[in-house]
Amino acid sequence: MTHLFYDVKFNLIRQLKNYHFLLIAFFSIFLGFLCVPAATDGYEIFYLEGIRGLYNSAWLGALSAVLSTILLWLPGFYLLRSQISEDERLKVGPMIAASPVGKLRYIIGKAISNFFVLLTLEIIFVVCLMVMQLIRHESMEIVILDYIRSILFLTIPYLLILAALTVLFDVVPGMKGVFGNVLFFVLTIALLSVSTAVKDNRYDLFGIGMVLSEMVRGARAVYPDISLESGSLGYYPMAEAPSTFVWEGIGWSGDFILTRLVWIGAAAILVLVASLIFNRFRDERSRMIAKTGTTGYPAIPAERLSVPGTSVPSLSPVTVSKRIQLFWLIRGECKMMLSGMPLWWHFTVAAAIVLGLVALPGGQAPSPWISLILFLPLPIWSQMGCREKYCFTQELVSSSCPAIRKFWASWCSGLFFSLLVSSGVIIHFTLESDWLHLIHWLMGIVFIPTLALVLGRLSGTRKLFEALFIIWMYVGPFNQLWMFDFLGLTEGFPLLYAGLTGVLLLLGMFTDIRKVGAGV
Repeated sequence: MTHLFYDVKFNLIRQLKNYHFLLIAFFSIFLGFLCVPAATDGYEIFYLEGIRGLYNSAWLGALSAVLSTILLWLPGFYLLRSQISEDERLKVGPMIAASPVGKLRYIIGKAISNFFVLLTLEIIFVVCLMVMQLIRHESMEIVILDYIRSILFLTIPYLLILAALTVLFDVVPGMKGVFGNVLFFVLTIALLSVSTAVKDNRYDLFGIGMVLSEMVRGARAVYPDISLESGSLGYYPMAEAPSTFVWEGIGWSGDFILTRLVWIGAAAILVLVASLIFNRFRDERSRMIAKTGTTGYPAIPAERLSVPGTSVPSLSPVTVSKRIQLFWLIRGECKMMLSGMPLWWHFTVAAAIVLGLVALPGGQAPSPWISLILFLPLPIWSQMGCREKYCFTQELVSSSCPAIRKFWASWCSGLFFSLLVSSGVIIHFTLESDWLHLIHWLMGIVFIPTLALVLGRLSGTRKLFEALFIIWMYVGPFNQLWMFDFLGLTEGFPLLYAGLTGVLLLLGMFTDIRKVGAGV
């Protein structure tokens, strides 16, 4: 138990020093300010037919549990999901495999440390809401127990599930990369849909439906004309100040608490499953050495070994040429981007090209579903700008060619795969003389690899772009929110994304120039 404590402590301290953690912490403070608007701010985040609860501890405590699903579920997963893979990348895996640390202890340590990181972010958010309660000055009595109950009965169960999923997705084969990120996002949408659509669902993981139902019941005790289906979360402009009522909080029943214990048990099962799947950083060669005691490589004959007095051959000096052709750099970038891509991916790209050519209706607005083909180059885009750091080849690459030329080679390679996957759609728009949608689509597929390259350069990781791209695709092309529809499937603004692309390119080049200084 002592060793487990130090494992958790080390992992927790390492995460708290991560600047991504600080970024989410600052975002939680900002979100806490926005989600407690004053009566004169002109908007509400909880729609109840122009009515809301007084900002007391019961109301804000329940609100903290509901809003933390937005704050912690997706960002927390993408922040913490690669802890085991990171140990493998940093070559810590062989040391762990050679140590007496068991699989279950290692997985439990990772899950518990991830849980405490998430809980720390939740506490920061709750403290921010406490401060906002005093700032809004509607109820000056802070009842700590109301906040604690919401954390215990609502937040902790799904944070445990989330912590378990971060380690499970990191050990299941095929779930460590882009496919796992997309699958988790689909799972999140499904869970949120069930949580908000089904009221009084005791087995709801997030408890959003139950909280909304309790708030509506409290409002109906004062305003009987309110509909039972009126409660919803979001951004709602208000022409006038809302009416308020005193809400006494959630009536915690034994049955509901029992269902939360079920979710805690489910989290424990997920951790156990992850420990059974985890290979403890042992590949096939390590298993053969442990089983047979040999490496499997033939022994080197004694006469081939170096002997004293052998002269070292002289090597020709390396000549560095500054005239490196951009074409060969782009060709090399494309080959490295394609390395490791499975055979089925190539067949799927070919099918997507044919689908974009024949499946789009003529003379009509394209369906949002056609944008699904842009998930195919996501594994290629996400490695742009951060592959060298991930593979520890930054110094080697930076000394082989000018940084600006490498930047443009990466950008052109990403753009090439964008055009390749979208070639069917582009040909279809051209044959149909649909120039408006063609311009929108071209601008979108130029913007995305540019964003991927710059985010990869700035963050040094592929997770930031992958998470942002998945959310952007869902909000923009799928939900047809015009401001985020970079493909222009409904009402596009190509000039907006042309400007953003230019700004991102300048930012990326400026970042490279600052890194290498006069050596560029």
